Amino acid sequence: MIYIICYFILSFSSSLLSQGLYCSLRQLLQVGFFHADPHPGNLVAMEDGSLAYFDFGMMGDIPRHYRVGLIRVVRTL
Repeated sequence: MIYIICYFILSFSSSLLSQGLYCSLRQLLQVGFFHADPHPGNLVAMEDGSLAYFDFGMMGDIPRHYRVGLIRVVRTL
């Protein structure tokens, strides 16, 4: 068994917010397979400052043509 040191997120720093936003947008717009329930109970901050996701019970899939449309909408904002 491997033990991992991590911390539940009680407050968000700007680096955690940036990393969370990057992870979510990458999942949605680039990969197309995303964690559909990212709340502080399903995210922990690792000792090195990275994020780790838990509870993959709710996942979603976005087809490529929808992702392309979303990217076009975001570009126009």
